[in-house]
Amino acid sequence: MDADNKNAKQRSVDIMTGGMVKQSTDAPEERVKALEKRLKTTLPPSYRHFLLNPKDRAWPGDLRMHEPEQVDWFKAENQDWIDAWTEGAAEGGPISDKDYFVYGLRQDCCHMRSEYLPKVLQISTAEDGRVLLINPVIVDAKGEWEAWDFSNYYPGAKRYRTFSQMVNALEKESDEEE
Repeated sequence: MDADNKNAKQRSVDIMTGGMVKQSTDAPEERVKALEKRLKTTLPPSYRHFLLNPKDRAWPGDLRMHEPEQVDWFKAENQDWIDAWTEGAAEGGPISDKDYFVYGLRQDCCHMRSEYLPKVLQISTAEDGRVLLINPVIVDAKGEWEAWDFSNYYPGAKRYRTFSQMVNALEKESDEEE
């Protein structure tokens, strides 16, 4: 690995962890199993892989990813955020499948289903009205959960079919900003 790539990877790790690497005596597999037991769910494969491979956890952007012990349901600490979005959504009516299941550049970030907010898993810090979530309500044939880059300034959520697609999109965004 050349010096520039090594520095970029370290910068990403520092961003992800806030510059502090939390050491755990548990092996990654034990930590992920403990998380799944606590949440009473099986995590999607791409996010599970991310947690199991700490050396691969370079993360683009300004959000810090949670360690397994910090991951929790969004509603645990953000009920006020959920209430604000669900109250406003009730006025606009339900989002049709035709509008909801559009991903990529043609997606309208306002076409999100706020009724899913109490069910999503928060996997990052919330910074400046923005947080990363994964959604166990929308699951593909491979067990992947839909992923959300949820923000007040979109407004709504940039949704991705999987966690790995969200990672790829955020890495691309980060590269374009540099």
